[in-house]
Amino acid sequence: MVPEMKPETLVKSVDDLLVEKQAVVEKERELVQSLNTALRRMGYEVVPVDEGVPARRRGRPPGRPRGRRRGRPPKAGRPKRRGRPPKTVRSEE
Repeated sequence: MVPEMKPETLVKSVDDLLVEKQAVVEKERELVQSLNTALRRMGYEVVPVDEGVPARRRGRPPGRPRGRRRGRPPKAGRPKRRGRPPKTVRSEE
C-alpha cells in the first residue's frame, strides 16, 4: 500500500521533480552543443533523429510482387545454360 501524502507535500514533490527535469534537459542541451561544436571542427554534425534525411528503404517496395521475372520464358525441352561453356577438344590433323 502507498502511504497517504498531504496535498502540499505532493505538490512540492512534483515541483521539485519538474525543476530537476528542467535542469537535466538544460545540461543535456549544453553537452550536445559542445559535442556539436567539437564535431563540426572535424566535419561532422549532430542532428536529431526526427529530422534530417529520411532513411532509404531497401528491398522490395510494398505492393510489388515477390520473385523475379526476366525476359521471355525458357524454351521447353532445353535446360537453361549456366556458367562457362565446356572446353571443346580439337583433333590434330
